[in-house]
Amino acid sequence: MPVDINATHICLIPKKNNPQKITDYRLISLSNVLSRIVSKVLANRLKKVLPNIISTSQSAFLSDRLITDNIPPHQPATERQGRPHGNQTRHDKVFDRVKWPCLEMIMRKLGFHERWISFTMICVKTATYSILINGELKGSIRPSKGILQGDLISPYLFLICVEGISAMLNRG
Repeated sequence: MPVDINATHICLIPKKNNPQKITDYRLISLSNVLSRIVSKVLANRLKKVLPNIISTSQSAFLSDRLITDNIPPHQPATERQGRPHGNQTRHDKVFDRVKWPCLEMIMRKLGFHERWISFTMICVKTATYSILINGELKGSIRPSKGILQGDLISPYLFLICVEGISAMLNRG
């Protein structure tokens, strides 16, 4: 895949007057139309097979499942008592920490074809990001891990990672 196809420009939109920190900005990703089409095709194909390979304990991003189906029965009671939850996870941080070799290994274990894995990983690994400041591109960032939030295929790749981790934990 040509490098420019997977280049994303990040535009910083201030959330308030006189922004001082990065959190004072809304980050808008401007990506290439062709990369969005490729991502949409991959996402649509994954959508069809994931319900067959993702365990019933995973319900996010799957059309025939509700995320609320997996709320533990004791959770509403502990919320009323003001107790913290033991297994809360910041999913935005998890997206950033996915190691690519781990994602590849999990896809192999789940039975994905090598060509599918290779093509998916090319899409993930060739992504680059540049910041748009006053209409000019500044720098180029090439990540070495993580899954881009907002990409159409990202939630499905995240589900695959969670499924692999869940399987390892269940094995003990």
